[in-house]
Amino acid sequence: MNLSSDLRASGLSAAPDAAAAIDAGWKVSEFGEASVADLRRVYSIRLERVSSMSGAHAEQLSRSTEELVGRLSHAERVEIGFIRGDAEHHFVVFRDTDRQTAIGVLRVVSKLDVPSERWERFWQES
Repeated sequence: MNLSSDLRASGLSAAPDAAAAIDAGWKVSEFGEASVADLRRVYSIRLERVSSMSGAHAEQLSRSTEELVGRLSHAERVEIGFIRGDAEHHFVVFRDTDRQTAIGVLRVVSKLDVPSERWERFWQES
């Protein structure tokens, strides 16, 4: 599996940045299988919430989450992995286990990884 190439071929909006991060030496975790039904439910709820917010971070996350929710409807088995490096964000990658293709890439920031003032700015940008 060449994840960087798979990401570039996926057409997902956050995939080029995730592929570039891998090429720059960011670490890719092991992938683990997750419940497709649970992912559909959780990310549909998250999409509803984040799409109602404004700002650049919310807009890119909404777009990526919408891509994931749409592609989850065609998947039977999904695995999740992470791409982490020296930045305030990381990437969550969702792969269709049967097709061995990326079906979602989220550029996310953990509230635990940034100061509270920075966290607030992510969600208050307009």
